[in-house]
Amino acid sequence: MSVPHSILLFFIALSLHAGAQTDVNTLTSKIKQLEAQISEAQARTAVLKEALDLRSLGTEAAVDSMHMRVTHLYRDSTDNSLYIKGLVTYLGNQDQALQFATSDLIAATGGQYQAHSAGVVNDLNKTFHVPHAEKNIPYGFMLKFKEVNEHIPTASLITLRLIGNGLRGIEFTYKGLDVAW
Repeated sequence: MSVPHSILLFFIALSLHAGAQTDVNTLTSKIKQLEAQISEAQARTAVLKEALDLRSLGTEAAVDSMHMRVTHLYRDSTDNSLYIKGLVTYLGNQDQALQFATSDLIAATGGQYQAHSAGVVNDLNKTFHVPHAEKNIPYGFMLKFKEVNEHIPTASLITLRLIGNGLRGIEFTYKGLDVAW
């Protein structure tokens, strides 16, 4: 093989190596992009699943022009609190404010607990208050019953009270709800 052929083969090999490196970098970049898209889709799917669960699970009660669904009742042993998550929907046609009054829970053991306010589902530190409820829109709420130091497998009675424009403490009662641990 002559020297010019060797040089030509060297440049061809160098060119192929540089092209292969570019392909590897491009593929690596595409993989990272696809992994980010998958991660984002998984996060969105989790949020949508939670919203669907809120709308389809739970125990319902309807009083007058209000509909309430308790979707989750659970105890958190780290802070000895019992939590109720749910949705309340206004079905009427008048301007209506929504807010919770004191709610009661009676355990199967006879223990009595109270929650004095409700928070919004995504932030318990924000007070649940809807100044102008829209018809047929579910509003998420969360109640926290503090200092529940006993093991409560079932809530014998839960009374949730809504107040607002013209509402004089509409009571929603639920019996025999299981508590998740």
